[in-house]
Amino acid sequence: MMNFESMIKVAIEDEYLQKVNKLLQTYIPKFRAQITIVDQAEQDLKYGDAISIPAFKTQVVGVQQQAIGAIIPILGIASNTIKDSGTVYTDIVNINNGHLPEPCQ
Repeated sequence: MMNFESMIKVAIEDEYLQKVNKLLQTYIPKFRAQITIVDQAEQDLKYGDAISIPAFKTQVVGVQQQAIGAIIPILGIASNTIKDSGTVYTDIVNINNGHLPEPCQ
């Protein structure tokens, strides 16, 4: 049977995942719009080949990294939270079904 502490952990993890999901849903359209602008600029410049000044070629890469760089930490947070939540849930299911970790058997 799931104990009270485990139920609270699952509820907290679930609430947190819902907030992360809401954040992602808010930002994905904004990221998509910015990345589209950067992609179009890169295509127009033939991915840097149309630029003859090396410093500008470097800027093209930098702008692209900035455009997608903001979403990476958010995805990392979501990934870690999903992993942690999965571990808590798996532990609860295993305990409820009598599958205890080796030291406890």
